Amino acid sequence: MNYPAFETYLKNQKEQARKRTLAVIAMFALVGIFASQFLNIINVLACRPVVTQGILTVTKVVKNDNGGTAGVSDFTLYVGQTQVTSGVNNYFDEGTYMISESGGPDGYHATFSGDCCLNGNLTIEAGESYACTITNDDQPGTLHVKKIVVNDNNGVKQPQDFSFSINGGDAIAFESDGQNDLTLDAGIYNISETAVSGYTSDYNNCSNIEIINGGEASCTITNNDIAPTPLPQADMSVQKSVDSQNPQSGQTVSFTIVATNLGPDSAASIQLNDLLPSGLTFVSASSTKGMYDSAIGIWSIGDMVKDETETLKLESTVNGEPGTIIVNNAAINIDIDSIISNNTASTSLTIASPPPSPSAEPNPTETPSPAPGPGSSVVTVTTGGGRGGNGPLPESNAYENWLKQNQAIPVGQVAGTSTLPVPISPTPVVQGEVKGVSSLPATGFDLTEVIALVTILLSISITLLLIRQELSLSKLTQQN
Repeated sequence: MNYPAFETYLKNQKEQARKRTLAVIAMFALVGIFASQFLNIINVLACRPVVTQGILTVTKVVKNDNGGTAGVSDFTLYVGQTQVTSGVNNYFDEGTYMISESGGPDGYHATFSGDCCLNGNLTIEAGESYACTITNDDQPGTLHVKKIVVNDNNGVKQPQDFSFSINGGDAIAFESDGQNDLTLDAGIYNISETAVSGYTSDYNNCSNIEIINGGEASCTITNNDIAPTPLPQADMSVQKSVDSQNPQSGQTVSFTIVATNLGPDSAASIQLNDLLPSGLTFVSASSTKGMYDSAIGIWSIGDMVKDETETLKLESTVNGEPGTIIVNNAAINIDIDSIISNNTASTSLTIASPPPSPSAEPNPTETPSPAPGPGSSVVTVTTGGGRGGNGPLPESNAYENWLKQNQAIPVGQVAGTSTLPVPISPTPVVQGEVKGVSSLPATGFDLTEVIALVTILLSISITLLLIRQELSLSKLTQQN
């Protein structure tokens, strides 16, 4: 068998089969072209439209989860330059289109989904259907709450020492940098601050703040430390006196208390303490202003303007032993006084002894001679002016001086011979004074010895006096 010839034969057969296949394919292609053209001709002849467009539906979705109030009708939808209605099918020629919208409030963020690209582009082919969705979501707003602290009067507070609230809600502390940035839904807001002692609060744009979706607003609160309030400069003074500083027990005395506001400012709620001490019994009180409570010793004056003077008079009865010293004090009660040294005053009194009862004047015709008491004797002293005759008692007489100091007998002219008492006790008892002889008790010692002693002393005194006179005459003679 001739193999080369057979191989050539197979090769020729394959080539012929390929050509026949290509011819068949070419024939079918021609048939398809002619069939399409034929159908177009038939369609034209039958008035049937040729499909050259696609179908597009644009849908609008609005989300209001941050206080927004917009609706679908607030937005206008477009395919290219053509306005369309949400959810309605629209026919468009083949081509690429931009899906967009206009209108609607601020603060909404738009996103594309469905057959649209993320930027809203869409390519339409004839005979195809497309769906594109635009979603608008409302955005929250931002509120900036700012704090300014002014310390120009020695204040020490810082922003973080203050807090605020939104629409009466919980307190929010300020940040240390003095600003709080808050994310809020759209709406109306009011900012208030918790008061801090010693600081004023000034609000700027903090009431009825409108926050829109996606918008911003600011509220500023300024706090300034308050300067100390000047204290009132009132100088209250008090003066006190008594009408008698040596009253007797049982006598009524009057105290005068004078309260004065020396200024320069008024003084409020003035009270004066004057509680009567032991030894004084309250009788009555009278004042030009206010009331006096004797139980607690408080004179409630009230407010006093500059240069105002008010007076209180207290009547009281003195009770006590002679020689008792009673001190009565008065003091002004005031919270702040520029000069405190004149806020108190005092006066004192000493209870005097009662006067001696007057002695009964005896009848001149009578010569009382009281009998000496037990252990007493009568001594008769003859008074005279010098060496003889009646006259006043010598001032050097020790016994008379004692009598004068103790007021036992009156000092003065005693006529004739007087019988003087020689007391047994330190307190003399005056038996009486008459012209002639007075009988006074003696001390119980021997009267004869006393008379002898007095006689000796008188003799010595006379002798010394005579010697002195002789010496004086002798000296004069020598000089001559």
